[in-house]
Amino acid sequence: MRNSILILVLLWVVSCKSPETKTLSHQVQTDTIFIPIADTLNFSFASIKQIDKDVLVCINDEKTSKLYLFTYLPDSIKDLRVFDLPVSLLDTSNGKIKNIDIISKESVLICQKNLLSIYNLKTKTLDFSYSHSGDDSAYYFNNNAQEISWNDFDNNILSIIYHFDETKKMGDTNIFFSGFLNPKTEEIEMIPINRPSVYQTSLINSMFTSEYIAVSPDYYVAAFGITPDLTVYNRKTKELKNIFVKSSQYSDIKSVDSSEFKDIKAIFNHYIGSMNFKNIKYDKFNKVYYRFYLHPIAEEDMNDEYLYEVGSKPLGVTILSDDFKIIGDLYLDDEIYPFNISIIADGLMQIQSIKEKNRAVVRTVRYEK
Repeated sequence: MRNSILILVLLWVVSCKSPETKTLSHQVQTDTIFIPIADTLNFSFASIKQIDKDVLVCINDEKTSKLYLFTYLPDSIKDLRVFDLPVSLLDTSNGKIKNIDIISKESVLICQKNLLSIYNLKTKTLDFSYSHSGDDSAYYFNNNAQEISWNDFDNNILSIIYHFDETKKMGDTNIFFSGFLNPKTEEIEMIPINRPSVYQTSLINSMFTSEYIAVSPDYYVAAFGITPDLTVYNRKTKELKNIFVKSSQYSDIKSVDSSEFKDIKAIFNHYIGSMNFKNIKYDKFNKVYYRFYLHPIAEEDMNDEYLYEVGSKPLGVTILSDDFKIIGDLYLDDEIYPFNISIIADGLMQIQSIKEKNRAVVRTVRYEK
C-alpha cells in the first residue's frame, strides 16, 4: 500500500481578555510536499517537535523498520536522515513499536508494548532501555504507548503508570494512574491524582474510561473520557482541585446500565451518539492548554458506516489560558481524530497516512477571534 503523510497545523490568534466561551472562526490552507525516499511509507505513529525554529518530524516505517527524520518547511522538507533500528528493538518479545517521541535533534523515545528505549541518532545506539512488562506488581505501564511521551520540563518519561499492590485491582479509584520514569536512575515518581469514582460503576460504557495527563511548569493536569472536569495538582503548593471545562456545545454523557448493551453495535452507537472527552495538552510556546473532545453524531445521521469508525466524529478543541480560563472553542469539520497531535509555536500539527506515494499533504488551520 502506498502511503504518505497528512500534516495538520492549527495556528491560533486569540485574545485572553474575554472570559466568555466563544467559537473561534478558522480557515484551512492545503499544500503538498514531496519526501525523496526509495520506499513507500507505512506508518501508524509519528512525532513532531519544534526545537529552536526548526520543526522536526520523525516517522517509523512499520514495513522496513526504519526511522525517517526531517525538518518540515512550508511546501517542502530538508535534512532528511534515515536510520536502521537496532536488532534488539526488533525482538518480537518486545512487541511492535507503538509510539515514538522526539527528545532532541540527537535522540528519540521509542515505545513498545514491553520496552521503553532512548535511541541516540548520532551514535545509532541505545542510551536507555527499560522493560515494562508488568512483572512488577507495584507498577504497570499502560500498553497503549500513545500515552507515553518525553517530559521537557523535568527531562523524564511521562506515562500512564498504574501503581497498586496485590490487594488492589486496576478498576480501583484509590490508585494513582500516572507518573514519571527517570532514565538516569530508573526511579518512578507517581503523580498524586486518582481516577474518578464514576469509573467503578457499571453505569458507563467502558469506551469512555480513557485517561490523559499533561505537565506544565506549575501543574499536573489530568483529564478523563467520562467527564469534562480537569483534575489539577499544583506542583508548588501541592493543592489539588477540579475545574469544570464546559465547551459552548457541551452535552452530558448518557448513563446507562451495561446490561442495556446487547451487542457491540449498541456499545459503539452509545459512544458515537455521545460527547466524548479526549486528551489534554499544554502549549509551552503560547502558555495555553488544549482540551480535545468529539461531537456526538445525531441518531438520525447514524448508519453502518459509523460502526467501528469512532474516529470519524467531528473534533472540537477548547483552549484555556495557563490559569484555566476558557479562551474559546474551535470546531474542525474535517473529522480529525485527536491522536498524533503535536504542539509547535504556531499551534498544533498532526500527521496522518494517506494513499499516495512519497507525498505529504499539509493542511493549515488558522483561526482568530
